[in-house]
Amino acid sequence: MVATATCPVSHSLLPADGPKPSPEDLPDTTTPVLFTQVRIDSSAAITSDNPSLIHAEYDLLRTLCPIAYTNNYSGYYLLTRYADIKSAALDSATFISSVRAVIPSDPRGLRRPPLNFDAPTHTPYRVALDRTLKPARVRRLADPLQRHAERLLAPLLEKGRGNICTEFASDYAAWVETEWLNLEPETAPKLARTASDWVDAWRRMDGEKTTFYSGMLYDIARGVLADRRENPRDVEEDPASSLLAEEGLEEVGIVWVT
Repeated sequence: MVATATCPVSHSLLPADGPKPSPEDLPDTTTPVLFTQVRIDSSAAITSDNPSLIHAEYDLLRTLCPIAYTNNYSGYYLLTRYADIKSAALDSATFISSVRAVIPSDPRGLRRPPLNFDAPTHTPYRVALDRTLKPARVRRLADPLQRHAERLLAPLLEKGRGNICTEFASDYAAWVETEWLNLEPETAPKLARTASDWVDAWRRMDGEKTTFYSGMLYDIARGVLADRRENPRDVEEDPASSLLAEEGLEEVGIVWVT
């Protein structure tokens, strides 16, 4: 179901940061707008990398077509209003994850726990992971994670510029995983490189390379699980040990989660 509208709309101020589009690039706000399917599928909210264009288009959609359906990436709904997003997030019976939880979906068509599972199937995985994310554990992780953040940001701050995604976020995410999963420090750089390549292959919908890099990540996970079977750790301190302690979880599911 797609809403349509033919009334004019005015835009709020564009965000202060990000590249500024030229006036001719912005949606026309002086004439009536009809949100046809073709118009939605080509919307900057879906196709653009320009923050200003995206924000301007979201402003237009919120006013004229707050719940839009696009055929891109095999089809999905775009919710643009806070109230609708909150309502959907709180209604897990209607808005399920087992059909689709990520846009674009895994190019191989795989569904991995717990993200792509619904209750009660995902519950044992969530219970096991939640045990390792209690406030006391998170507080203990705060100091090492802050040190990693400061160390990784230092080169960018020194240069006065940089790519926050490729030069900080990918490495920092790997160090978060390393600390949380109690991995050896030398694992972090490999994890960062492999995960970055995996995400890039996924975005390009390259199933072959997604499988290749997934295999490398799963090898790390299998090694961690093999060690934890031999040397189990506190289930409130170690995700792999916590997953292994849960009854009824399949090996492949534990590998995927780890």
